[in-house]
Amino acid sequence: MQQMVHQRIGRYEVICLLGEGGMAKVYLGVFRGPADVNKLVVLKQIRGEIAQDTGFITMFLDEARLATRLNHPNVVQTYEVLEDGEDYVLTMEYLEGQSLLDVFQRIDLQVFPLEEHLWILTQVLAGLQYAHALPDYDGSPLGVVHRDVAPANVFLTYAGDIKLLDFGIAQASGSVAITGKGIFKGKFTYCAPEQLEASGPVDARADLFAVGVMLWEALAGRRLILCDSLRDLTRTRLAGKEPRIREVCPDVDPALAEICDRAMALRPEDRYLTAVDFQRQLERYLEKSAKRVGRAELAELMQRHFEIERQLLRKRIEEHLTTPRTPTPAPSESPFRQGRSSILALREDVTHVDSPSAVPRRDGSFHEPTICEVGLRADRTPARSNQPQSLSLPVPAAASAGPVSPRGLQARSPIRWLLVAAIVILGGIIIAVGLWERGYRPAPRAAMPGVDPIWWTVSLRCFLH
Repeated sequence: MQQMVHQRIGRYEVICLLGEGGMAKVYLGVFRGPADVNKLVVLKQIRGEIAQDTGFITMFLDEARLATRLNHPNVVQTYEVLEDGEDYVLTMEYLEGQSLLDVFQRIDLQVFPLEEHLWILTQVLAGLQYAHALPDYDGSPLGVVHRDVAPANVFLTYAGDIKLLDFGIAQASGSVAITGKGIFKGKFTYCAPEQLEASGPVDARADLFAVGVMLWEALAGRRLILCDSLRDLTRTRLAGKEPRIREVCPDVDPALAEICDRAMALRPEDRYLTAVDFQRQLERYLEKSAKRVGRAELAELMQRHFEIERQLLRKRIEEHLTTPRTPTPAPSESPFRQGRSSILALREDVTHVDSPSAVPRRDGSFHEPTICEVGLRADRTPARSNQPQSLSLPVPAAASAGPVSPRGLQARSPIRWLLVAAIVILGGIIIAVGLWERGYRPAPRAAMPGVDPIWWTVSLRCFLH
């Protein structure tokens, strides 16, 4: 498990970087659905520095086309292929566990229980048999060959399951990328002689040779590499001069030694014809053993040696899932559509109504906001979170003492208050004049010199009205 990574890939939140190879990076991600339904997945994203290489892209898509069709208990499940910008991403099932290579770095081959090791190889062969026999949609054989069977691509879960990983360089009849002569693909240590020659396509027996090398290492308790360079390894393997298991371990069980020698035969026709034939031979040996092994025994072994790593990863996942969701920037839209989205979010937070497109009036009817209202409230959208947000808007002090209806959220203009005051004053003057005309008349005064009283009264009424 690597460092935290704060980003998103498609609709998935990235929790951490699990590992990386020469072709892709592998992340642990989560999809957060409604009602707190969370789905953990593994995201395999092609590396940025080779994202423009059409050869790698073609090989990556070949893996995607093949992997999404594989559905077997001993093969990792691939869900879908995503396009994240210009990158392609494979989403696969999340498995709690370690690769067989990591297990051997924790538990030395010399002390790793042989029966458990043999049982692991039987499950690898079961997955290979399924892939080798996988038909096309029309029923014709696809001719799948993994070509990269190695401890790094065998995954052991904490529950005791065995999964075969990484069909990235697998050969199939539907592949677009064709391996030409002289082009090698795979790990040298576990490659069959015909694969090292790179003289053309190989068949399923090349994968059986790789499992034979893994069996050799299980019996010998060490790695098979005895050469100083890859050139020496290639020459030794092509010449068939690698040591047989009896030469390294004279006390090995004869039945296991015979199985190992046949699986690692120099010529493909001298090996097992199918993976299931190889698997049955190992299972017959385990049936005669006094020790019974299976998922439960392997799960106990994994939990005993990797409990700390398991708890740390679970804690990391729990911390990520319990933190509030961070807002995701929306795709660029026209200003009106952005304002429309903002007012819908505003109405959800303020009114908490089920309908996202209307605001309730006091009389029970619904009011659809106009474009002007959208423009006025678009910049007041509160930050989204899992909990309903309160709205903080400038309102008059008198109005803040009581509940505020959605229609009263807008601040009243000072000009409007002045108009109301003027109307009240004018109404008072009119009432006073009416009372005066109906009977209240003050004592007559002497007329101003040069001014007609009747003209003065008419002018006052015209001014008031």
